[in-house]
Amino acid sequence: VCHEFLSEDEVRCLRLVLAAHQGWALYHWGSVGRRGELASVLERIDFGMREMTAEGVAAAKSFTQPIGSAQQEIIDMFEARLRVVFQGVELWRELEVNMIQLTQIRPGQCLGLHYDRRDKWREGIASVAWSCEPGDRDARGDHWTLRMQRGWEGNVHADAQISVPPGSAYVLTGSAQGRTKWCERARVAHEACCCCWTHGIWNDQSKHTRQSLTLRAYNQHWGRKAPCGADAD
Repeated sequence: VCHEFLSEDEVRCLRLVLAAHQGWALYHWGSVGRRGELASVLERIDFGMREMTAEGVAAAKSFTQPIGSAQQEIIDMFEARLRVVFQGVELWRELEVNMIQLTQIRPGQCLGLHYDRRDKWREGIASVAWSCEPGDRDARGDHWTLRMQRGWEGNVHADAQISVPPGSAYVLTGSAQGRTKWCERARVAHEACCCCWTHGIWNDQSKHTRQSLTLRAYNQHWGRKAPCGADAD
């Protein structure tokens, strides 16, 4: 996690960027919590390659939009800065970032614990988040919680909850990303295991909508045999 990744002025600009976008799709995965008190729901726009389906969505229900010049400019700007900030983990080494996802999670809601499809994305997922309105103590918004868990309900091996300030960036790689390549049991899709981590976002302590953008490198050989020498995992 990198705190202070975004300045107050940059957050103000990004709020306008998200407000200008149309075509938000609503995704709902039920409720979480001991009493099901927190709805796992968000609004999202996915931009990517023509053949790419939205994360976690069947092809017939994909809402992926093509990357336009404005989205490409955002990708280029954030990709360059994220590569520098997270050079210690060699973020996206020799990879091309070819998708961007915009999300909004309303107050009192969350994105429940999950794997991003384990065999679809290449190494490194990066996100940057802030609130739609200034917070009481920070013009960039309120804190939110990054939750990570190894195992599943009834068989939890490890659980971590990290309070993240607005304007921060974070990356997931290796077993934290849950890629098939690093899984001891070579799990694919959204299959569970005990060695890799799921992740989720909780916005239950804020009165403002959490906004974010996420960058990934789509595995263009996903779902078909890769040419000799290509990384197909």
